[in-house]
Amino acid sequence: MVKNFKKIKFATYSNLEEYFTKIILPQKNKSSKVIGKTLLVWDKQSNQGAETMPKTYQILSYQNLKKLNHKAKWKDRNHYIPDDVMAAIKGKFTVVTFQFPHNDVEQRLVLYAGEKYGTLTLDVEFKDLKLITPLTMKDAA
Repeated sequence: MVKNFKKIKFATYSNLEEYFTKIILPQKNKSSKVIGKTLLVWDKQSNQGAETMPKTYQILSYQNLKKLNHKAKWKDRNHYIPDDVMAAIKGKFTVVTFQFPHNDVEQRLVLYAGEKYGTLTLDVEFKDLKLITPLTMKDAA
């Protein structure tokens, strides 16, 4: 249940923006949502005292990435990783940051291999998704 919920209607978007930037934004303990010219504001829930849940990442080992990338190029898929990037990340793993069905037979993977490479995308068959490995880490904070 949310605490201190407020629904504030404004006559203009500029009034809403001014109120939000001067009153709501400086408060670190507030959550908000804008719907049209209406601002919804409530207190953030505190996680203090709660046990932190471990974070699970989906990763691809370099060996599996190399295998899937080769298959994507060989089958002339829309997205695969260029050879120069594959050579630069040799021996490292990539994090699967997002994935979605691309068509009836493929899943598109959005990969992160470091800031230097930006967003990498790779099209893989659904049956090959088993090569993605979960990696669970405890919160270091």
